Amino acid sequence: ELGFTWDVADAQWERKFESLHEFVVREGHAKVPQRHVENGENLGIWLSKQRTYYAARDLSEAERKKKPLSDEQVRRLEEVGVVWDVAAARRERMYELLGAFVAREG
Repeated sequence: ELGFTWDVADAQWERKFESLHEFVVREGHAKVPQRHVENGENLGIWLSKQRTYYAARDLSEAERKKKPLSDEQVRRLEEVGVVWDVAAARRERMYELLGAFVAREG
């Protein structure tokens, strides 16, 4: 082992994933604010990009501008609680709150 990093992109992904994991352990969720910086990394922006790469999995090779996330990366992100469609999750939460309000107030 010479200590070289042969795949810089993979090493960067791992470093940022570790920052995300630290955030989740500390905060109890993976809802990273867009501008949040963790360990000197723009974690919120990185997570937003991961969502874009996730969406690219549904595109054809010709349509893709970026390399999509691997199955392993998707699995690991989901294990720490990453939500892929933030808007849908927000709508679902609001619907739950509305249901609780209606049940309580009639």
